[in-house]
Amino acid sequence: MPKLHTIIFLQPAPQVIIASAQMAQKSSNRAQQKSAQSACVRLLLQIAMQRFGIVGEFYDHAYPYHIQSSDRRYFVSFSHSKNRVGLIISLSPCAIDIETKDIKHNIAERYFHPNEIEMLSNLSCTGKQKLMNFFWRVKECRIKLFQDQLYTGMGADMTPYLIGIQLDSISLTKTSAHYLYNHPDLNLTALF
Repeated sequence: MPKLHTIIFLQPAPQVIIASAQMAQKSSNRAQQKSAQSACVRLLLQIAMQRFGIVGEFYDHAYPYHIQSSDRRYFVSFSHSKNRVGLIISLSPCAIDIETKDIKHNIAERYFHPNEIEMLSNLSCTGKQKLMNFFWRVKECRIKLFQDQLYTGMGADMTPYLIGIQLDSISLTKTSAHYLYNHPDLNLTALF
């Protein structure tokens, strides 16, 4: 039976719910961990729906995931990393990514856009790591939101998403097409 603790609910904008939680258990077996993450993120969805009075049927057989109620559709996106799970519920298409592990520099050099690599080269080690982690989360969100291919999505230039973002504090900014929410303490980024 999945169990969660330290559940946090956020509402960064009207009609948007973000939930994050710690899994009570962690498995050293990769397959068991994936199964536990999936069960826990669905438990978190049930808790969020109950807390915010969302009644409807959850459809997860095709993207985008959504909850169909009698009068509206709520879009849903999940993420998990190690023993942390998260989700976003929104009336518009949305995506979330949680990444608790630092992104390695060689991964950034392999997948990131040249503009991002150039920006990273001008930063201190601490600033570089924060920015690599942010870029990675935004890329993951973009891939989920647009149903992009992994290679294409990872190679996309995310530097425009930095406008108005403060990597050390919670921020919400409007891009040309979406809102970007960043919560560095939770290692969480969302697009909606």
